[in-house]
Amino acid sequence: MLDPGRYFAEAIYFLQYTLAQILWAIDRAALSIAVIAESVNGWVTDNVGYFVQLLVNGLSAPLGGMFILALTALGFWYALNNITPTNRWVDPGKLFTYGLIAFFFFSSPIVAIDMMEELRQSLNAGIDTALIDGAAGDVFATSMDGTDTGLPGAIPDVNSDGVIGSFDLAAAFMGVANLDELDSSEFPVAFEAAYFPFGDPSGIDLSDEADQELAKALASDGIERLFFALVAIPTAIAEHFLRLSLTGVALFLYLGVPFAMLFAFFIYTQAFLGAYLRQFINLLIETFMSVVIAAIMITLLAAAAQQGIGLYIGASVITLIILVWRIKSALKLAAAAFDLFGGAVITGGTGGLELANMGKQAVAGAAGL
Repeated sequence: MLDPGRYFAEAIYFLQYTLAQILWAIDRAALSIAVIAESVNGWVTDNVGYFVQLLVNGLSAPLGGMFILALTALGFWYALNNITPTNRWVDPGKLFTYGLIAFFFFSSPIVAIDMMEELRQSLNAGIDTALIDGAAGDVFATSMDGTDTGLPGAIPDVNSDGVIGSFDLAAAFMGVANLDELDSSEFPVAFEAAYFPFGDPSGIDLSDEADQELAKALASDGIERLFFALVAIPTAIAEHFLRLSLTGVALFLYLGVPFAMLFAFFIYTQAFLGAYLRQFINLLIETFMSVVIAAIMITLLAAAAQQGIGLYIGASVITLIILVWRIKSALKLAAAAFDLFGGAVITGGTGGLELANMGKQAVAGAAGL
């Protein structure tokens, strides 16, 4: 005998399952952006020293030539200055100081870059672990709980970076246990067990009325999870893009240093190298500030996730806004670093020629005193 209720329930379940698969495809594609950003960040970090090595190999001969030219110019200045007062082209003290720095850098560029990278990465590693690992739900009162239960206290380290961050929270929200599940078009094992225990619609049997109601209710909750994951995932993307932005700033600075050292021997162009050193200090400060702020926000996000899903979604939006603010600051620093590399025409900022003119004006002003 035909059972219209059963077929109707199975048809609804089929539609729910299909919609959930579409949402899962969108969610995992979006979350994969964070994975790609982190992969690019890791690749650049691991290979930036070799990029600089290539530049150094090509600029070693010009560096020696510029140093000899500076020594020659210094000798001419001493000879000419005895005849008539002349502005100096080369500062003897800075010539030998910058010469030692340049020859050390050009002799061991990978060592120098690795030292600077270790300093930059140490800011990131230490603070993240110290703040995030101690996240607890006590920050929020129980009266603020959402309608859904919170995420478990033991969040898995899905991307195996040693830190429980927004990526791991978003993955746990969808029941993702590892990156292999993120690569699969099938639902994560934990998610399917929780919301689609009846499996694929092709082999489902909902002849029992209790199973009909249970299947539809669980599927509805699963769809809700996948839908609201679209709100949480941008936070994970923003966190990893922030790291990538700061690494991009470092890349521009590291690539520009060899060029700056070529002109560090002359008074009019010494501002190049000084500007790069100041920008690297700015990068360290920006990294420190961004890591501290991001770590605090991710800690609060983790605490909110343990208290309730509704609270977690709301905290994700707030965290996203804060991270976008830090990304904007990092991109400004990246624009300044690119500008130092010679892009004033594109960025509209102070470029290399302006820095040279500033150096010339400084020398002229000092000579007039």
